[in-house]
Amino acid sequence: MNSPVNHPLNASGSDLVSRAREIASLAREHAVAAENARVLAREVVDAIGAADLFRLAVPAVYGGPEADPVTYVDAIAALSEGDAAAGWYAAVSSTTSVLAWYLQPEAVREIYVANPASLTGGSFAPTGRGSWVDGRLRVDEGRWPWGSCGLQADWMTGGVLDGDRLFIIFLPRGDFEPHDTWHAFGLKATASNDFSVRKGAIVPGHRILEFGKGFVPAVDSALARFPGFVYIAAAYAAVLLGNARGAIHELVDLARHKVPTGSEATLAETPLTQLTVAQSEARLLAASAFVRESLASIWETIQAGDPATVDQRTTARLAISHAAQEASKVVDALYTLGGATSTFLANPLQKRLRDAHVATQHLLVSEKFFLIHGQQRLGFAIDEKVIATL
Repeated sequence: MNSPVNHPLNASGSDLVSRAREIASLAREHAVAAENARVLAREVVDAIGAADLFRLAVPAVYGGPEADPVTYVDAIAALSEGDAAAGWYAAVSSTTSVLAWYLQPEAVREIYVANPASLTGGSFAPTGRGSWVDGRLRVDEGRWPWGSCGLQADWMTGGVLDGDRLFIIFLPRGDFEPHDTWHAFGLKATASNDFSVRKGAIVPGHRILEFGKGFVPAVDSALARFPGFVYIAAAYAAVLLGNARGAIHELVDLARHKVPTGSEATLAETPLTQLTVAQSEARLLAASAFVRESLASIWETIQAGDPATVDQRTTARLAISHAAQEASKVVDALYTLGGATSTFLANPLQKRLRDAHVATQHLLVSEKFFLIHGQQRLGFAIDEKVIATL
C-alpha cells in the first residue's frame, strides 16, 4: 500500500487532485474501522494533511495551495470517492481556511504556516460569551454544535458575542474540549461532536475577526475576492458528488458477482442494472458539470478584475444545491438496486446511503437556494442581507 505522506507542498491543481485520488484508496481501506471508531483513522488524517488538502484556501503568499474553485471541488470529490468522512474532513478544514483571506498575517503564520498540515474546524454559531481585556478577548463560556474533526483538530473556531458584536475566534488545542455527542445516522467518522471552550481562555487580537466588519480580504489575490460562501458551500456538494461516484463503484463491484434470487444471470447482466447505472452516471456527470461550469464562470470574472454578479452567485448556489440532491438520489437508486444485500451494515452501499443523507442536511446545500435563484430569475429583488450569504 502506497501512502502519499511525503509529497512536497505548493502543488499544482492537477497534483492536488492526483494526491486526493491516491489517498481515497487509503481512506476506503480504513472506512469501516473509522466509522466504528467514530473518528477518522490517524493514518488517513496524516496523509490528507501531508498532501496539503486541509488548507486548500490558504493564499499562495503564505505558501498555501490557493486552490481555484474547480480544483478544490475536484480534489474534495476525489477524496470522498474513497470515504465521504475523509472528504468531509478536507471540506471542513479547507472551508475554515477561507478565514486566512481575512486574518492578520501573524495569525495565518501561526495557524497555517507553522504547521502546513494543520487541521481546523469549528462553528460560527454565536453561542459563546466573552469580554475584551487589554486588546484580547477573554472567553467566559461557549459550547458549539457540529464541531467536525474536533477530536483531532489543531484549531477550532467559535462564534463569541460581546454585547451585540459577534466575533469569530481561533482556539488552539487545549483551549477547547470535544464532547461525546455525535451519535449520528451517517458520516459517523467525522467526529462532529459539540465542543466547548476552556473557561477564561484568552484569545489574542490577531486571532479574532469581527463578523461582517472583519471580513475584508487582507491579501491581494483572485481567490480572496471570490464569493466566500459560494466557495464554502461547494465543498459540501463535492463530498456528496464524490460519495455518489464511490457508490457507483460499489454497485458495479457487487453486480459483477451477485446473482439475484430467482435469476440465473448476475445483477450486472440485467437490463435494469444497466439502465440504472447509465442513468446514474448521466445524472452525476451533469450535476458535476453544472457545478464546475458555474464556479468557472465566477472565477473568470474575478480573474478579469470584476466582482461576481448576483446572477452568477445565485446560479452557483443553485448548481451546488442541485448537485447535492442529484448525488443523493443517485445513491438511493444504487442502494435500491443492490437489493437485500444493501441492507447489511457490512455492505458499503449502506454506508454510502447513510453518509449521503446526513451530508444533504447541511444548511449550505439546502433547497432554499432553489427559491433564491427562482426569485432572481423571475425579477424579484434579492435582499442585500441574502446576497451577502451567497
